[in-house]
Amino acid sequence: MPTAYTDAITEDMTLEAFAFRCARAMGALVMMREDPLDAPIVEFKPSDFHAKAMEDAKARLAKLQAMTPADVEAERLALASEAQAMAEKLRADSDANRRKYERMLRLVEGWIPPTAEHEGLRSFMIQQLRESIDFDCWDEDAIQRIIPRPKESARDWLEAEIKKAHEDVGRHAGEYAKEVARTEGRNAWVKALRQSLGGQ
Repeated sequence: MPTAYTDAITEDMTLEAFAFRCARAMGALVMMREDPLDAPIVEFKPSDFHAKAMEDAKARLAKLQAMTPADVEAERLALASEAQAMAEKLRADSDANRRKYERMLRLVEGWIPPTAEHEGLRSFMIQQLRESIDFDCWDEDAIQRIIPRPKESARDWLEAEIKKAHEDVGRHAGEYAKEVARTEGRNAWVKALRQSLGGQ
């Protein structure tokens, strides 16, 4: 029985055509695994996600470094207000979820399955509700970890934000360099395969 790779073999199919068909299952071409098997293999370009994120982080850093003390305080207060609103929404959502889940949990725990074969269903329902309570119902510590309190002083806030922007620039620069190296490696692998098969 032919596979997806062998079903197109004809009497006149070349080794190169078959090799490149099969090469899609290899690491260098794995990103093409969803493409049609006869789609041309072209030179790969690195993703620009980290390059763009690095530029955004640089812009953020420049903006932070150019802020006046009044700008810093206004930004800090706006972010503190936004964080407080987000925390209040999380508390309200968490409380509403807890009420719904615990109500249903009480109903399920009070339910008597009609047969022994239904016990698994009851157990599964209880498990699903308990997992949802654990996932969707946060205590105050969890909310504070998700939405940390802003720094008390404008200076502390600015220093922390500048440090974070520097870290973001460095992290995205490093990730982009890795992406470029991976892309160069993939292109080198394809080039070596082409040359070994007599192609250019």
